[in-house]
Amino acid sequence: MRLCKLMLAFPGDAEDALLAALSAHSPELPGYTILNGDGHGFGFERADIHERVRGRVERLVLMSVLPADHVEALIAVLRHTVPRQDIAWWTEPVLDFGRLA
Repeated sequence: MRLCKLMLAFPGDAEDALLAALSAHSPELPGYTILNGDGHGFGFERADIHERVRGRVERLVLMSVLPADHVEALIAVLRHTVPRQDIAWWTEPVLDFGRLA
């Protein structure tokens, strides 16, 4: 099975809706990690005045390793249930994955 890492970068006010959509999706994500982050990139013109002064926007970043063939359906569900311009996603190949014990 080919694995990939799905990354979602989103503002904090989208967290509840995004996690609800992810938990309602079947098959359910095998697991995920959410980290706090700051960024400056695509769509910065939508930053509020505080973010413009700081030069970056606050974001949460969700990471999940899942079968690569599940990504397309999951993104389609998210586009339908949480259609927001300020949620970015991308995938990265996972060469290997496992537990240490």
